[in-house]
Amino acid sequence: MRLDVATRLLSQLWRKIFGHRSHLLIKDVEELPDRMKSGTVYLVGEGEYLWYAAMLCPCGCGEALHMNLMSHSRPQWNVTKHPDGTVSLHPSVWRLTGCRS
Repeated sequence: MRLDVATRLLSQLWRKIFGHRSHLLIKDVEELPDRMKSGTVYLVGEGEYLWYAAMLCPCGCGEALHMNLMSHSRPQWNVTKHPDGTVSLHPSVWRLTGCRS
């Protein structure tokens, strides 16, 4: 429980210092476009069956990030679509190479 409180406090502090997260456009597609647009998260799949999420790195370096959404493969992310049109990916996306965003 203490970890939850600490996480919430750090999140509030982060928002005070750096502002709120920017909103990204969500696009459901069956195939990833040849050129992805900055500020867009692509959910690739057919209907309710999603294969992966993809986006350009938010730092602006231009690298494409792909997050597997299929439960039988690892590593695997979960996506939650919210009523306000936003999505959450869990676990968080953190690049271990390149820009390390």
